[in-house]
Amino acid sequence: MHTFILAFYLSFFHWCNHGRIRPPELPLANATVQHWSGGPAGYYGVNYCFLFNDSTLRKCHLSHVWIGNKKYLFYDARSRPNTNEKFFCVSDSHHGEGLFPIEKNNAKPEAPPPYKGAALIGYYFNSKLFYQEVKSFESLPSLSFP
Repeated sequence: MHTFILAFYLSFFHWCNHGRIRPPELPLANATVQHWSGGPAGYYGVNYCFLFNDSTLRKCHLSHVWIGNKKYLFYDARSRPNTNEKFFCVSDSHHGEGLFPIEKNNAKPEAPPPYKGAALIGYYFNSKLFYQEVKSFESLPSLSFP
């Protein structure tokens, strides 16, 4: 009898840990893109922002996002006042030092997993990496700084 219970427990544990239990889908409320230019002469770039419901983010850890063939780390989660929504943004610029694309200058670029949408979000749930596709971006008016 004990052998049967042990076998049942191990079978259930094996079943749970091999993708049978799906991670929660990230409730992406909005994804925006905004081009900018200005500052020192010739500086320009683009900001991508993603708006999520904070209650689901407590279960998941956002890691990175693929946009085209570039991989970006998420940074600066900003909360909207009086809501449980959070913004996560990534940026790209022509002088990209610091917080911008995470590819190293001399490293062989990593290839993204295949996807068909505008972007692919990588997130961790129970220490496993999962991906969710972003269908499209809402385009915001361009910004010009002096």
